[in-house]
Order: sequence, then structure tokens, then C-alpha cells
Amino acid sequence: MPQVENGFIQIACGKPNNDIITALCGAGLYATEFEVALIVIRKTWGWKKKWDWISLSTFEKITHKSRPMVIKALNDLVVKRILLADKSNPQKPKYAFNKNFTEWDSKTELTSKTELTSKTELTGVVKQSLPKVVKQSLPTKEKKETIQKKGELFIEYFNEKTNRQFRVTDDRKNKLRLRLKTFTLEEVLKAVDNFVEWDWYKKHYDDRWVTPDYLIRSDEQIEKFIADQQVIQTKNGKTRITLQSGETIETEIL
Repeated sequence: MPQVENGFIQIACGKPNNDIITALCGAGLYATEFEVALIVIRKTWGWKKKWDWISLSTFEKITHKSRPMVIKALNDLVVKRILLADKSNPQKPKYAFNKNFTEWDSKTELTSKTELTSKTELTGVVKQSLPKVVKQSLPTKEKKETIQKKGELFIEYFNEKTNRQFRVTDDRKNKLRLRLKTFTLEEVLKAVDNFVEWDWYKKHYDDRWVTPDYLIRSDEQIEKFIADQQVIQTKNGKTRITLQSGETIETEIL
């Protein structure tokens, strides 16, 4: 059993309820982001350091998450200013935890045109509010390996969020490829985030509709889940979706 006399990590506190842990808990981070932030604290402050290089394999081993998931979390935390990055040595970037949480921008939505061209790198993460859907075109001759990697990331992300064990299939890769002609991969992952926040999902957790195929079956489906925050009310077998804009949508599918 861990004991204080065997060592401890000093974490700065301010006024009551004005400390790092409380700030992290209220930052609205995804699970992997939260875990990665704690690892940086452990590997820096835990060794009386401000900055340190932490290998990706270390993050993978501790979080049990894939390398693309770890890299995405690191990139997003840097954009949100929760982590600071020193990439003067690109092969061994150093990270520091930003204890000045008044500088954090944890509510920022992230969009990316990331191409998963490497197992060790995700690029192009930018900070901006999620825009209205804009038609985008992917290269007409996109390599099969790229679609495979994107499919693996999407399915792994969906499984993590829904506690499922779906596999990458040719049909799912084809559906995702079609969706990526309109949306970025980051927007598709955002749709997954919003999907699991719906009251319907929480009430129908074991329902047959909770599949990646349901989410990526059409552009309209993705657009629905990255729209303004939904409020769902079920009546007469239909689901009414009320957007913040005031628009309502009714469907018999849910």
C-alpha cells in the first residue's frame, strides 16, 4: 500500500476549492486527456522537475490506450494550455503542466484535418470553435493504408466511449471514407462525444442502435450530432431534438 512516508507529490493549492485537482476535475476533459495530464504531473512534479521528456510508450503503458489516442490527447492538452510543450528537440519533446489554470482554455472545441500518415505523429490540431458544416474534399486517390488507420482510430474511439468491442470492417471503412468527404476526422470523433451525451443513449445503452454503423451511415447523421447542443424529449415513439437555435427535428429512428 502506498504510504506518505515512502514519498508523495506536492501539488500547489490556493484558496479552498482553488487547487489543481479541483480545476482538472472541472475542466471537462476526456478520459485520455485527464490521464495524460496526471501522468505529466507524476513524471515532473513527482521528481521535483518542471519539464521532462516522457516517452509515448510510457503513456501507452500507463493509460492502456493506443499511440494515436495518446498523441491526440497530448496535442489537445497543449492547445488548451493545460500542458506546455518544448519541442526544440522534435525527437524528444518535453512537457510541463501549466499550474496557472486561469490560462486554460479547456472549453475550446478542436477541429483537425489530421492525416494519420504515421503511427507516431498526429498534426494539424488547431484551436477554434466548431464551425458550421463546410463541404470538404479528400484526395480522390487516398491510400488504403490511410483509410485503414483512420478506421482503426474511429472504431477504437467509439469503443472507448461506449464500452464496446466493435471491429474495423470493409463496410465501416467505406462508410467512414464517404463521411470524410464532408467532415474532418475530428468532427466525426466529436459526433461520437455528443452521441454518448444524449439522454436517449443513456436510456438505451444496450439498444441495437448503439453501433458505429448507426453513427456514420449518412452525412445528415454526423451533422445532427455535431450541431448545437441537443435536448431530447421522447413522445409517441418519436424523438424530438431541440437545438439551441430553436430548430426542432423529429425522427422515428431513435
